[in-house]
Amino acid sequence: MEIGSTYYLNFKSAKRDKIAEKADLQTITSHNLRKPDIEVLKAYNLLEAKRGIDGAVITPDYDASQLIYRLKSPFTGANKIKLIYTVSNEKEPREAFSTPKNIETGEFKVRIPVLNRKNNSLYSSLTINKAEYFNETNVKIGEENPEDMVVKPNTLMILKEPRTTVIDGAADIAEFDSISEGTSVGKLVKMDYEDVIRYKGPVPVIVMLSKNAMDDMFMQIAEGSFTLPMNVKGLIMSPSGYTQGFKMVDFLGHAVSRIRGRKIFALVDKQTLDKIEEKYYDNSENPYMKIKLTANKMEVSGLNNLPKNKGTKVNVPEYKFVNTLLTSEDEEFSPETVGLKAYNLGKLKRIKQLGGFNVPEFFVVPSGVLDNVKKASDNADTYGNSIDDITKIGDYHFLVKKANNSENPANELKLLRQLIIDGIILPKKIREQIKEKAEQIFDIEEMKKNKGCLIARSSFNGEDSDKMATQGLYDSFPGIRSSEDMYKGIKEVWASKWSDLAYISRRNHKIPHQLIQPNVIIQEVVPVDYIFTAYTADARKNNKDKIVVELSQGVYSGFPNSPYIFEYDKKTGEISRKSLATKKRAKDIAHVEMDDVMNTRYLETDYSNDPLNLSKKHYAPIMKKVFDVARYIENEFGKKPQDIEGGIIFKQNPETGELEPEIHVWQTRDVHIMKK
Repeated sequence: MEIGSTYYLNFKSAKRDKIAEKADLQTITSHNLRKPDIEVLKAYNLLEAKRGIDGAVITPDYDASQLIYRLKSPFTGANKIKLIYTVSNEKEPREAFSTPKNIETGEFKVRIPVLNRKNNSLYSSLTINKAEYFNETNVKIGEENPEDMVVKPNTLMILKEPRTTVIDGAADIAEFDSISEGTSVGKLVKMDYEDVIRYKGPVPVIVMLSKNAMDDMFMQIAEGSFTLPMNVKGLIMSPSGYTQGFKMVDFLGHAVSRIRGRKIFALVDKQTLDKIEEKYYDNSENPYMKIKLTANKMEVSGLNNLPKNKGTKVNVPEYKFVNTLLTSEDEEFSPETVGLKAYNLGKLKRIKQLGGFNVPEFFVVPSGVLDNVKKASDNADTYGNSIDDITKIGDYHFLVKKANNSENPANELKLLRQLIIDGIILPKKIREQIKEKAEQIFDIEEMKKNKGCLIARSSFNGEDSDKMATQGLYDSFPGIRSSEDMYKGIKEVWASKWSDLAYISRRNHKIPHQLIQPNVIIQEVVPVDYIFTAYTADARKNNKDKIVVELSQGVYSGFPNSPYIFEYDKKTGEISRKSLATKKRAKDIAHVEMDDVMNTRYLETDYSNDPLNLSKKHYAPIMKKVFDVARYIENEFGKKPQDIEGGIIFKQNPETGELEPEIHVWQTRDVHIMKK
């Protein structure tokens, strides 16, 4: 198909010339569009091997709802292609972007939906209006690049530090990235990701992850929902095209922080992975494998037997019960009553003016409120009259006891979470108190107008402790826009006490379950232009003289997770950009839209005109404000390295008309840095 020519689609013929006659519109009768009717396949077969734009081969997709253009760019530096097209009688053009470039062949694939899902019929015609080509920084080829544009950001991410693997005592130089450090022991197995997340076997395993469904894992990492079952002790993989330092995932984000120090997670080169497989896969003499992983060294050895899990004892901070709702201004607001996360948030609120940043409004539902709920008559069946007498305990304590007596309590934990979310009844008095407090603190109607919402977040005692990493052990419940949402969110956070990760973490650290008390933060979510996570020490390089900031547009950054990465040198004051953000695509149903004819439209984020994507004179003033806030918070929190979450809103200066960054911070905690 040449640019501007029209392709007519019907069951009888597929014509390339610009004829004026209209193609017949025939309806598809297949009930399941993923299993297409044979007649649809026949229609698409007429397109097979047709030559199109720039000599591209056009082939039908497997589900018969898309045309696939397999083409090569005429420009050697192209890293992405965009086709602009129209279907049938639509006036507004659509856009379709290419999949990643095939490194070996230089080929791209662009998928164009030609199935009208509104009436289950093929569009009568398709016209390619324009083809555009982009380099690695999302700048259109042929346009003038902004001053000082970093053309190939990935080259900046190649780490120069040598890495060593020691396999069964033999040392070698290798390429790998330690996403999560630690020591893990398990049986070496091969699995697809879908099988990994469902693994409930009694044997601890270290998984060589196949390439199948790898995108799903990186999507979960990008969203922060990435978790591993308790008996999956580690992941090792060799992604296609992997080279040392290639940022396929967010190494520093909280999705990975939650497993740091507890499970190993590494990207390795294929040669090293093959050596590990040859040595330890299906090894009858040493059926188990031990991996010790740090930032620049991987030691792998075989074991005859699994070592006994002795665990590491951690003392839980003292907890003081309060059964009334609290704000940071209340006298009883302390680490002992609301947990360290909420207390840190209150401290941020007190220092915000001098620090030059904003903190979203919030209040805390202390664990004592849950105690009142447990005593309510409506919850007698759930909690019972005794925790010791088997004839008097309720369903909750019965499941806790059953979980404690099980080697693999995943099912009991799931039932516990469901019981809390669906079985607990909040008494009317408590519901009214929560609703009244929310109305006092938040302007709900104004928040809705600005597309804002509330979020229920955990602040358990022992969370954000300097003794252990707790990121991701307990859940948050975002998107609260009504009182009913708020009540559900509170129960969701209470239920997360019994998440698989939290439960096994307490077992490993010898923490009695009854000592962990679930406080809940109800906090405003501010619609920001950027979200960021600032680490006032480089967690992966164990460098306290560097501040590292990962930053993406909007509240949702999407997939693949490739944010901006900026560094600040505390000694020299130098600000540098280490990685550019890439265009994102959301794949899961929660982040897709349907167009007016019910075709899926993925949400895209275009960074090509982003000020942080331009020259240093554009991004440095913005990032300096972020770094200044990060340094101030670190100093105020005892000069301990901090992990800070926040966002940026651009406000127009009424005098100059310039857009100026307004910094918002909604969390800080101590950084758990990796060891070399």
